[in-house]
Amino acid sequence: MTLRLKQYAQFRGRSGRKEYWLFLFRLLLFYSALVFGAVGLRSHAALRPLFSALHCTYVLAVSMPLTAYTVRRLHDAGVSGWCALIIVIPIVGVAVLLKLLGERGDPGELAARI
Repeated sequence: MTLRLKQYAQFRGRSGRKEYWLFLFRLLLFYSALVFGAVGLRSHAALRPLFSALHCTYVLAVSMPLTAYTVRRLHDAGVSGWCALIIVIPIVGVAVLLKLLGERGDPGELAARI
């Protein structure tokens, strides 16, 4: 399974569970490396602005692809992509969104693609 960043802003279509969670795992893995690098070099005051800039750049760079993958994953689960906005409800919204993202997808065009 490849990381398909060429569809980073594609909100139509579907993404399977495996594709979505592998994408999210790769994002979190890179983010963890960035954070641990910043923590490991916290004694170097000169490098703090660099890591701050890297952090901001990373968050801005992955926000669009993550949103697109989430919307496509919700489409595969048979739910409108607008349901991703439920995450603004602090605890319940996150739990409901995680449940929706973990739902089994509808068989159809996705199954034919894999």
